[in-house]
Amino acid sequence: MAARLKTETGGLVVGVDLSGNPKKGDARDFLQALHFARRETLKISLHLTEVAGYSEECCKILESIPPDRIGHGTHLHLESSPQNRLVDMVKNARIPIEACLSSNVITQTVKDYSSHHFKYWYECGHPVSISTDDKGVFEVECSDEYLHAGQAFSLSKDQLYNLSSAAIEQAFVE
Repeated sequence: MAARLKTETGGLVVGVDLSGNPKKGDARDFLQALHFARRETLKISLHLTEVAGYSEECCKILESIPPDRIGHGTHLHLESSPQNRLVDMVKNARIPIEACLSSNVITQTVKDYSSHHFKYWYECGHPVSISTDDKGVFEVECSDEYLHAGQAFSLSKDQLYNLSSAAIEQAFVE
């Protein structure tokens, strides 16, 4: 459908996003569809490691079809052998991470803003963007997310501006 809409809308549809509860089903069931999307030159965004304990599945997905962007990536950087492999794969491919600070705090996948994994990716110079998640559920504006990031990580206005500008490069804009 996304490939058809890309054609019918003159390129308005540019990508697909796979997300959902990893405890229900297996993302690898969608690999054939993701490979089709890639052949149709659609961008691919995958929500990965938002929940701990799925690193093996994530490694197989990333090896099969590296995405153009990763949503959340909450548990990618943790210190265990499979996650280190994931980190290496993501870093080597320079796959941008969408950091959804409030969503992760509210759903308790991170303890608080200052312990958010955004810090890890930002400090190692990896492409990372500050994003919102499910605005209708979490009632968070993008400006709120920048405020939280600025306060939690002592970011200057210039650093926040640079993050915002870099997010444009990570967007699926052609």
